[in-house]
Amino acid sequence: NPQRDHMLIYHVKRYSELANLSDRVVRLTGLEINRDNNGPHRANVCLELNIKPMFARDARDVEARFNVPKNSRMSLPTWSPNGKRFAMMRLARKEVSLYLGSTEGRRRLVRVRDVVLNGALGSPIQWLPDGNTLLCRLISRGENDRPVVRLPVGPNVVETSGAEKILRPYRDLLETEEDADLFDYYTTSQ
Repeated sequence: NPQRDHMLIYHVKRYSELANLSDRVVRLTGLEINRDNNGPHRANVCLELNIKPMFARDARDVEARFNVPKNSRMSLPTWSPNGKRFAMMRLARKEVSLYLGSTEGRRRLVRVRDVVLNGALGSPIQWLPDGNTLLCRLISRGENDRPVVRLPVGPNVVETSGAEKILRPYRDLLETEEDADLFDYYTTSQ
């Protein structure tokens, strides 16, 4: 943490499960977005999360385990500036939810109800300087707002006819109006 008096030990599963590899993914502007939960396509599976005080004051200051939901895909913790709390996002099948933990009191992760995060552009969690307030990017749309994507009628053939052409090494550029609509749909937050 920023105060350097506690450390979180985050144990992850080394390899992803096959079920996670089959998630539906949208690739736009170099991002890999999970279509079902609006989070990043690849995330760590957290097996265990422990907190350990750096300097033990008495016998009660020992490593403690947090109650991580089984086989959860969790982000790395984001510490508050005062080092007393941390926030994490959990990537479930249909949504990205917010969890909070504390270095003081009971060692539990608490899910913040009715908060659905938008993790398409990276971590949607930011602590404000007071250490008590979070600024989060939230989903700001309904499921029926998803743009309709038309399938191509045939292959996309590009012919240079011997003329020089610029080769763009960038992946997944927004090349059509549909790409731009999908990008807006997945990245718009409130």
